[in-house]
This record gives sequence, C-alpha cells and structure tokens, in this order.
Amino acid sequence: VKTSEIKLSALSRDAVVDMLMTELRLPRRMMLVLAELVHKKTSSHAYFVVQLLNSLICDFTIEYSPKNRRYTWDEDIIALMPISSTVAGFISTNLSYFPRTKLQVLRLLS
Repeated sequence: VKTSEIKLSALSRDAVVDMLMTELRLPRRMMLVLAELVHKKTSSHAYFVVQLLNSLICDFTIEYSPKNRRYTWDEDIIALMPISSTVAGFISTNLSYFPRTKLQVLRLLS
C-alpha cells in the first residue's frame, strides 16, 4: 500500500478568527476573545480547531440564542475546559456523545 505524508502548518490567529466568523456568522470584533481561546487550546492545528468547535456546539457550550439572534458562549467556561492534546483524545471524547447502541456497533466493527 502506497502512502503519502501531508504536513500541515499551524493556522494563524487571523485564520482561526476567519473560521469562527464564517461558522458562527458574527463580526470579527465578536470573535477575537473566542478565537484567542481556541487558538491557544488547539495550538492552531486545523483538525483540532474544527473538532473543538464541533464539541463546543454539541455540548451546548456555544449555542444559538433566539433572544440575542446570534450564537452565544461563556468564555470563562471555555477557558477552564480541559482539551486533549492528541487526535486520539479528541476522537475518544467525541465518541462519548454517541448513544450506547452505536458505540456497541462500532466496537463490533472494529
């Protein structure tokens, strides 16, 4: 089996801001603090940025507020969240959101 290696460089802080602006549809000024937290917690690794954002939305740390008509979050809670430093850690954390029956199927398939 022939394999290839792809090296990805870290995202810049501005790239993280741009990603968050696009996903949450909010202006730059509202993304700066959140982007700084995400940048630090993920070391700007693109995969980790996406996974962290997904997990923050799945566990309702970032959620849409009909009252404010935008996504909202608590920066203090995000700042205190422990983050896995490996891809395997992120995957195992994300698997914890699966229902028990789906996890059992995954175990059988693996």
